[in-house]
Amino acid sequence: MKSLGQAERNNWYFGALAGVSFNGGSLSSLNDNGILRPIAFGQIQGPDNIAVVNDPAGNLLFYTEGRVFKNRVQQNMPSTPTDEYAFRESQQVVTRNPANPDQYYIFVTIQDGLMMRLSYTIVDMSLDNGLGDILLESAHTILLNNVGQQMTTAQHANGRDIWVICQGDGTFNSFLVSPGGVSTVAIRSQTGLSPVDGNFNNFGAIETSPNNQLIAGIFSDLGKVFLFEFDNLTGQLNAIHEDEPAVAQPLPFTGVEFSINSEVLYVTHNTAGIRQYDLSDLNQIPPFVNITPQTGGLPFSHLKRGPDGKVYVSNRGTSFLGAINNPNTLGIGCNYQANVFNFSSGAHLLDLPTFLLPDRPEGISILNICLGETSQLRFGTDFFSTNYEWNLGNGTIIMGSDTINYAYPAPGTYTVTVQGRDQFGSPTFSDSKEVIIYDSPVIAPIDDIYNCLEDTAFFFVFMEDEILDGLDPTVFQVSYYLNEDDALVRDNNVIEYTPGIGSQTVWVRIDNRLNFQCFDISSFDIITPEFFTIDIDTEQFLCDNSDLSLRAPDGFVSYEWNTGSTDQEIIINATGDYRLTVVKDLGSFTCEASIAIDVSLASLPAIEMINITDWSSNSNSIEVIMEEAGEYEYSLDNLIFQSSNIFSDLPLDDYQVFVRDVVCGELVSSEELFLLYYDKFFTPNSDGFNDYWQIFNSKRETGLRISIYDRYGKLMSIIDPQGLGWDGTYNGIAAPSSDYWFRVERPSGKSYKGHFTLKR
Repeated sequence: MKSLGQAERNNWYFGALAGVSFNGGSLSSLNDNGILRPIAFGQIQGPDNIAVVNDPAGNLLFYTEGRVFKNRVQQNMPSTPTDEYAFRESQQVVTRNPANPDQYYIFVTIQDGLMMRLSYTIVDMSLDNGLGDILLESAHTILLNNVGQQMTTAQHANGRDIWVICQGDGTFNSFLVSPGGVSTVAIRSQTGLSPVDGNFNNFGAIETSPNNQLIAGIFSDLGKVFLFEFDNLTGQLNAIHEDEPAVAQPLPFTGVEFSINSEVLYVTHNTAGIRQYDLSDLNQIPPFVNITPQTGGLPFSHLKRGPDGKVYVSNRGTSFLGAINNPNTLGIGCNYQANVFNFSSGAHLLDLPTFLLPDRPEGISILNICLGETSQLRFGTDFFSTNYEWNLGNGTIIMGSDTINYAYPAPGTYTVTVQGRDQFGSPTFSDSKEVIIYDSPVIAPIDDIYNCLEDTAFFFVFMEDEILDGLDPTVFQVSYYLNEDDALVRDNNVIEYTPGIGSQTVWVRIDNRLNFQCFDISSFDIITPEFFTIDIDTEQFLCDNSDLSLRAPDGFVSYEWNTGSTDQEIIINATGDYRLTVVKDLGSFTCEASIAIDVSLASLPAIEMINITDWSSNSNSIEVIMEEAGEYEYSLDNLIFQSSNIFSDLPLDDYQVFVRDVVCGELVSSEELFLLYYDKFFTPNSDGFNDYWQIFNSKRETGLRISIYDRYGKLMSIIDPQGLGWDGTYNGIAAPSSDYWFRVERPSGKSYKGHFTLKR
């Protein structure tokens, strides 16, 4: 008898207008509204592969070849797209929406020129009065370019979400279908194989084992059969076996399928028939064996496991289905039968359909695998039993249905056995599986952090010992997030955080490294009030034979110096590093802050340079630059001192600069200087007045070079800064009245240009 709720594969439609049903407990022609649908009278003639969606009770919902969508009464859905065409040889897969039981995702490869693109379309069964319709905005939503025709589905380790796996561009790509929708970023697996280059000629198929742990692939262009381990927690594939290439021929392999116990693999070969692989020991897979007695093979045949556990075989170009009746059995005992169902004479059967994953995995499965949770143990089968005896592997035996709930008291690996019994108590079947219960972390309450200093970076790695609170860091992993959503999906992990004013919640997640389903999250706040500063100079100077007062500002509830003093002010007489810690009352909490003060011996640095701005009669200036920073006062007469190192609006004169240290009151140094100036005109007429042109103070500032030019740039004279100046002649001949130019070069390298007038 069929079990209830495991009938997703009961109605089959084929690409050549054929259909069969398993709803009556045996294989029969599909009957739709009283009309038989044998091979010659179907509803869809499209690609080889048809996706058929049945509910868990075996009722047809809809079917499609990727372009035409037929509802359960054989009508086109109103929004069936017509703008794009599904690739004729493409596998299709269909999944439920975990967040909406009325919605289904149909994945298919579409052909755009020579480019193959993975796409999906959403069917919503709540539309069109319950007959279902396409969400038109979703029609052929592109996920990935440059793919082959092969794709399959697998259940996620959480028992809820679904992986969609396709191959293309030299990698395998796993997309997760979760309550949040279809992931747009694939989990990519570099298997070391490159069976796909994105070309539409990449024929073949991939299938997932019933236990969701293996994926088998046939890639006709390579003439090989591959076997991969599949991690249904992470979506990663790893190649573990590959056949030697088959005899060179076009498309040598076309069909692939697993037995219900996942320990036997079958593939069809165009010339060699059906090959069987023993997968009971994945570390040592023996060579394949042929289970078909006939010669000539099974051209373009396909394989599909039926709801009765048999593996069905389509023989293209014929009107019948074959079957492997005992697929769990090795060798010819698997009982291949070439004709178990005949549609009609002269028909041409094409590919076999694809279906939803069953409502629950075939065999024993478990939900909630973390310690502290109540685990749900389920048995999915195509055979009905009145009672089920569960041995939970720890001495506990429970009589119940095909689903029981049990909370394991300790983590570990348990061998669970279920045995079906009929109404008389006689065993009907049994199955065993190892299930793992993982230790689950619990985060103790975390205290909030009060941050008092601006631009403070928090490095969360330094909190891990506190967060783990004794948990083994080799088993458990800590991560940090700035919102709860990121913490739940393990996205945007932060390593450090510099808070601003206000409150920031930090979410902490601890995962079991062996299974990230087992985790705990908690949170704490980083609270940052308005930043306050300690208004005290961080660099201070101690004079010889003197004391220095260090006084903290007012406004704090307590003071503490690294000298041990708790006074607001301390008197020191030694250089060194001093540290002040204060506590400020902020109402609901207090905030502590510290500041370091460097006390050094006051030095008496010399004047490094004096910058002067001269050449004017009364708008000159003097700027004093010291060798070292400090607190100084400046004077031009050693009587009146100023804090500014600049003297402005100075008349032409000789000056002496005085500098003294404010802290210690000592004179640092002094220096003489001279401001330069020149006459705007001169009259060389030998009357004893203005007969020579010269730079004022040139005699005091040694090293000057003074050159004079006419208006055309001809050098007229180089005058001696120590002499009388220019007498207005050139080679002994009086120069005419005119404007003349000069250039003065100082020893420092600076120069000044100007002009004056000669009048006669």
